[in-house]
Amino acid sequence: MAVKLRLLLAGLLSPLAAGLFGALISGLLSLLDAPATVVPTILFANRFIHWLPWITIAAFVILVLIGIPLHLLAKRMKVTSGVMYFTLGGTAAAALITLLAILTLGDLTDIEEAFLDALQFAMVGVPTGYFTAWIAWLIRRPDCDAPNPARATP
Repeated sequence: MAVKLRLLLAGLLSPLAAGLFGALISGLLSLLDAPATVVPTILFANRFIHWLPWITIAAFVILVLIGIPLHLLAKRMKVTSGVMYFTLGGTAAAALITLLAILTLGDLTDIEEAFLDALQFAMVGVPTGYFTAWIAWLIRRPDCDAPNPARATP
C-alpha cells in the first residue's frame, strides 16, 4: 500500500511542484527585460500567476505521457537510481516541451524565428522537466522498495 500511495503522491505533487518552479523561473526571467516604468513585483506576479496553471497542466500531461511509462520501464528493468530518473525523465520532458514549442509557436517557414520562439519556452521547460523528474523520484523512491519475499513451495 505504501508503494501505491507514494506513486499517487508523486503523480499529484510533482506536476504542482513543476508548476510552481516553472512559474518562478518565468517570473524571474520577466524581471530581466522589465521596462523601467513597470513595478517589478507586479510584473513578476502577473507572469507567475499567468504561467502557474499552464505549466502545471503541461507537467501533468507529460507525466502521464512520458513519466509513468518510463517509471514502469525502469521498474521492470530494475533500474531505479535517481540519476536515471533525473537524466532520462528530465531530458525526455525537456525535449518534448521544446519540440511542442517549435511546432506550435514558430513559423516553420522561418526556422530561425521558430527556434528563437522555442528558446523562450525551453529556458523554462528544460529546468522544469529536470526538477519534476527529481521531485517525482524523491517522492516515489523506487530504490527503497522492499524486494518480493520468497514464496514457499507447496
